[in-house]
Amino acid sequence: MEAYQNQKGPRLIINSGGQGSSKTWSILQLLCGIARKEEKYITICSYALPHLKMGCMRDWDHILISFGIDPYKVKNKTENIYTIGKSVVQFVGIEGNESLGHSTRRDILYINEVNHRVNYEVYSQLASRTHDAVFVDYNPCTRFWLNDEIIDKDVPHVFIQSSFIDNEFLPEQELRNILAKKDNPAFWRVYGLGLLGIFEGSIFQNWRYENEGECTEAFNSLPYGFAVDWGYNDPDTLIKCAIDNNRKIIFADELVYKSGNSADQFREMVQTYVKRHELLIYDCADARMGAEFARYFNAKPVNKKSFGVSEALKMMCDYEIVIGEGSKNLAQELNNYSWHDKKSGVPIDEFNHCIDPLRYWYMTNSNEKRRGSGFRIVNPLGPSKPFSPHYFG
Repeated sequence: MEAYQNQKGPRLIINSGGQGSSKTWSILQLLCGIARKEEKYITICSYALPHLKMGCMRDWDHILISFGIDPYKVKNKTENIYTIGKSVVQFVGIEGNESLGHSTRRDILYINEVNHRVNYEVYSQLASRTHDAVFVDYNPCTRFWLNDEIIDKDVPHVFIQSSFIDNEFLPEQELRNILAKKDNPAFWRVYGLGLLGIFEGSIFQNWRYENEGECTEAFNSLPYGFAVDWGYNDPDTLIKCAIDNNRKIIFADELVYKSGNSADQFREMVQTYVKRHELLIYDCADARMGAEFARYFNAKPVNKKSFGVSEALKMMCDYEIVIGEGSKNLAQELNNYSWHDKKSGVPIDEFNHCIDPLRYWYMTNSNEKRRGSGFRIVNPLGPSKPFSPHYFG
């Protein structure tokens, strides 16, 4: 609030912080307060609208309720516009709105997770058409254009650095999850302490959210299946997958992402989505859990001898990855999964709870796997049916 009210000071307010530092929530609270008291046009954006819907817009609705405002009475769902008093607040995904930076003018701009797929040119166009103030936030995984073009060149700005220690309202479970990663120096530096990391950037630059119904269409026309990763202290995950090897596209939809489950609880969640005959790939490192799942599903272990983790990840980078609109956690992982040591092919051991099962499916069903094993599997039930090795005896 102080940075915003100081009208003689810099109009760019940078919020760099670790996990659970409340930077996004705090900015949204401030913008809600401004919208109620002043007459402003406010644009809240990130790289994609589904990302906003699963994050910022959910938080925004909760904040409105805390102010005694019914979100459903002030929202135009078609345009994702909220009318708060005399103010207008619009949520916009940058991807697919290339003209956004060249047309619309506003009083206040907020770019959420500005380090993810928002380049300097887009930022400059948006900021130049903003009259009062520009807010940005991000996790400082690695250096990017904000460091090079703004901070290092002493362009006027207010820099706010935060960590989970600054958030007295952090849920206990999230606090435990963060503290449990203290033995991972790279993760702890960025997501614990909120300091600039040394990661080499996201491994996957080749992904996007689906166009309307794209994943459903793919699952109806391609051999599909499922992959799981049991989390122990981390989330249990279930991903629905299909690969179009001709067009080199991987389709993925996040179905389960939840911590603290017993084996039976997770199995029951999986049974909600997976039928008995549908192929389910799991991590071969846990033979006990694999055997338990094989009692209920057509569950098969991934063959890790086909190629290593680093090799699989690099081959997946040659594919476009298209994810379902509700795949919030998968999107976050794709944004944050980075090389700890790219030269030696070692990724960080974090942000991989959805990516690991996606990799298991790729290692089992990609053309690269089939060429390496010397045979090609053809689904005898047709392209719209789930693939199952049981059909081959």
